[in-house]
Amino acid sequence: MSRTRRILGGATVGYAHQAAVILLGLWLTPFLLHRVGQREYGLWLVAGQLLGYLVLLDLGVLAILPREVAHASGQSGIEGAGDRIAGLIAQVRKIVRWQLPGLAVACALMWWFLPAQWVALKWPLLPVFVAFLALYPLRVLSAALQGVQDLSFLATGQMAGWALGTAVTIALVVAGYGLYALVLGWIVTLTVPAVAAWWRARQLWPDARSARDSRPVRQYFNRSIWVSAGQISQALLAGSDVLLLGTILGPVAVVPYACTGKLVTVFANHPQLLMHVAQPALTELRGLGSRERLRIVATALTQAMLMMSGALIVAILPVNHYFVNWWVGPGQYGGWWLTVAFAGMMLVRHWNVATTFTLFCFGYERQLAFTALADGVVTVATTALFAWKWGPIGAPIGSMIGAVTVSLPLNVRSVAHEMGVPIRSFLGTIMPLLGRIVAIGAAAAIVSIWLSGRSFGTVLLLLIPTVALYGVAVVPLAWNGPVGPYLRMALQMNRRDNPTPAGWQRTVGKFSGRLDRWFVQLLDTKQG
Repeated sequence: MSRTRRILGGATVGYAHQAAVILLGLWLTPFLLHRVGQREYGLWLVAGQLLGYLVLLDLGVLAILPREVAHASGQSGIEGAGDRIAGLIAQVRKIVRWQLPGLAVACALMWWFLPAQWVALKWPLLPVFVAFLALYPLRVLSAALQGVQDLSFLATGQMAGWALGTAVTIALVVAGYGLYALVLGWIVTLTVPAVAAWWRARQLWPDARSARDSRPVRQYFNRSIWVSAGQISQALLAGSDVLLLGTILGPVAVVPYACTGKLVTVFANHPQLLMHVAQPALTELRGLGSRERLRIVATALTQAMLMMSGALIVAILPVNHYFVNWWVGPGQYGGWWLTVAFAGMMLVRHWNVATTFTLFCFGYERQLAFTALADGVVTVATTALFAWKWGPIGAPIGSMIGAVTVSLPLNVRSVAHEMGVPIRSFLGTIMPLLGRIVAIGAAAAIVSIWLSGRSFGTVLLLLIPTVALYGVAVVPLAWNGPVGPYLRMALQMNRRDNPTPAGWQRTVGKFSGRLDRWFVQLLDTKQG
């Protein structure tokens, strides 16, 4: 029970942090654009991705530390669990000490060979790199605290650092410090949770500094190397678009790209939380050897994730132009085609995430690492080519090409093989839903053209029936398909607190069946 409270407490603070970041970010971005300037703000976005590449040099060492600590912490009934955790911390600290010189060299090379068009970023990057190197060893303690599920403390520290760093940024921007205001605010944001983790770790493991671990470092690297490969692929997939656009088109072009895709990037992570939460259950089903049950659950989760993705698409497409104009002004809107490309990229990537989580539960870590790396290489290459030819729209198009040509074919084939069904049968459970999402998403995209320049009332007036049409098209699939039993289970649990008349489920089932038949007939009529 205490573990559950820690998880729920951390999730509550984490979601509060996300909500605060979103709400304040709606004001902060136009504030920075007005006070700092579009070019400098674009340079700062590029700097963020440069730091993302530096983090990859840990070779997965810090990424697997929470899992190793959690394993030791799970044996709390055995005497000496605290000593094992302290030994793990000592082992990783030893590795980090050897990594620091390499990180320092990488920072120096990155700083020295910074492109000439980014010269305004050169000196502000110097304190960023110094702070990154100085605080890097404290990441070990944050990872260890995550392993013992001290999530509420970590989330509180991150939220406090973000709040203080944002306040410092705003104050220094008003004082006229420009790009250095963003740098100093970032340093404060990074320092507060790192120092808090150091203080907390000293309380929990006072002997960690003097602890020793006799296990060879090579064993730890053998476990972390595949995680490192996955991290590299994620950097290529999600951490290279702004860097490539900034290099090819200049930092000014980065800002409209980021602003146009803001709604997609903010809300795209929410459907993925479904797979994160369900992963332990999928792994348990695999351990029980229930292949048929696992097939049903995995299909239901994939459909549920795609349904959520489709709902985001039909809601974002009509309002994105209005939102960007209201938020940062019409000059920062990248265009209708860029919005459509972002929506398509989100749908394709969500489908791939669902297959990836399913294969991970089957033990496909090595294949997933190689597949993701190949996907990342194709994504980067096509993004660079299309960005050079077509501008910012090349980034989401390149991402879609990488997923469609590399990840999805291999992952779908492997999932169908593990489930013991032909690929055509597996796709048959997905394609009806994808057809509905594409059809209604295309209608929403067309409607968004007509809504350009309209009032918010008009946008809302047409958004509501568009979302309602999506519900009419998708609810029958959800109710009568693999997702249906879980929906009915959730509603049945809700009945305990909110009783409803008997027979309501049969009524909903009949109504959803009629809607399903009506929608199929409608599609057949259009195709005819």
